[in-house]
Amino acid sequence: MLRDENDSIRDLEVLILSHHPFICVETVEEVRVESLLRYLADKMKIPFYTWKRTKGLRNANDSDELLGCHEPVALLAHISHIDKEAIYYLRELPAYLKEPMVIEKIKEVGEKYSQHRGAIVLSSVELNLPPEAMQYVTFVPLKQPKRDDYEFLLKKITDDMAKRLNMNLKMNERNCDYIINALKGLTFLEAEKVLTKAIVVNKKVDLSVLNTVLEVKKRIIEREGVLEYYPHDSSLAEVTGMTILKDWLQKRKKIFLYPEKAAEFGLPFPKGALLLGVQGCGKSLCAKVVAKDWGLPLLKLDPSNLYQKYVGESERNLKKAIQISERMAPLVLWVDEIEKAFAQGGGDCGVSKRILGTFLSWLQEKKAHVFVFATSNDVSKLPPELLRKGRFDEIFFVDLPLDEARENILKVHLRKRKCEPESFDLKELVQLSHGFSGAEIEQAIISGLYTAFSKDLKLSHDILVRELKLTCPLSITMKEKVENLRRWAHGRTVVVQ
Repeated sequence: MLRDENDSIRDLEVLILSHHPFICVETVEEVRVESLLRYLADKMKIPFYTWKRTKGLRNANDSDELLGCHEPVALLAHISHIDKEAIYYLRELPAYLKEPMVIEKIKEVGEKYSQHRGAIVLSSVELNLPPEAMQYVTFVPLKQPKRDDYEFLLKKITDDMAKRLNMNLKMNERNCDYIINALKGLTFLEAEKVLTKAIVVNKKVDLSVLNTVLEVKKRIIEREGVLEYYPHDSSLAEVTGMTILKDWLQKRKKIFLYPEKAAEFGLPFPKGALLLGVQGCGKSLCAKVVAKDWGLPLLKLDPSNLYQKYVGESERNLKKAIQISERMAPLVLWVDEIEKAFAQGGGDCGVSKRILGTFLSWLQEKKAHVFVFATSNDVSKLPPELLRKGRFDEIFFVDLPLDEARENILKVHLRKRKCEPESFDLKELVQLSHGFSGAEIEQAIISGLYTAFSKDLKLSHDILVRELKLTCPLSITMKEKVENLRRWAHGRTVVVQ
């Protein structure tokens, strides 16, 4: 059992003392539930029984008391007949709840056990019962392990493996903080398995363990099919300029590592940031870089995964995405081109309005440590409710890069493609790229490389100059739209370049 399960134990005890006959603990952690119930039965000084179809009903504290009852109907008939004040953990019973006789016996047991402090406990994330039987069932969520529990588990496993395998497992405090944060959202059993495997493979406790934990989270998330998991393939060095934004984000980094200290300090957990601006100026790159810098998983909410043709499916998908995000928190949730998910307008029988309402309520009230990083290219399509203060902590406008930022962008993309920036006249390239976004500069370099490769040459300054002169940036082709966007942003947002 975890070191601090007081909240979950108290919830269960109150329900049992209040004569709730059937209690369904909403979790997949059956072993953890059994551990809690065993402790609670001992505390309340009442017997504790467990049941699996292969083993039958048995007293968990008396191996000699075997009661048989391998069949679900016989089991419930026995419990109803003896009418005993005890806790029964029937961990496999949810698999048989479609059988009519089982439903009838549940109603019979429910009526009897409403009179005393005995309870039948099930564990399931989804329980399907008809209304007449559901009235006897009370649902209680199993609270997630706390940060201290994961810290305790990490230390316990490293100490145990250091002794058994004779390994020196010294732990860097900062690395441990990242690993502990990454473990959040995993069940205790999942966390134990991934830590043990990672330490055996890597023979040390460093960021390689963190990567293994994140890979496990990735597989869990991808199974659900609503959110996309993005790998950490970008570095902070790729984000040039944007000093104000980077400083703002840096001030919030420590909160993810030490949320309890931040709460004691009186700091609310950051909700997120909305980045508006010209296409290709690095808004999406910022989301990827922030997740890597903070050592957090990056999940992408794609509008195309939300909307479905069947009634209610779209709303259900959003709720599922929110539930996954909260379970896997702390993390960065990236909503790219948010206007496509919550654009103003009708024509969809009110689906987009309902989805927007659910999303706004969650943004306003969310308690989970989910940092929402939203980007948008077209502010005119965003509903006013989304821009109101309180939805996001701050709204930034990412403008076209200034001279210094364009020079750094050139250096980053030249080095990325094995070209020495010193071989180019950067001042001339900066002048020629006036009005270019970062993406347009990158594309000019790539086009130059194609030209050089086709002629069996290296990328030269002259080739790159020619490509820049041939490129017509968005600031010219969409001049009016870009200027309107800039005018709107002035005074309404924090402008970064």
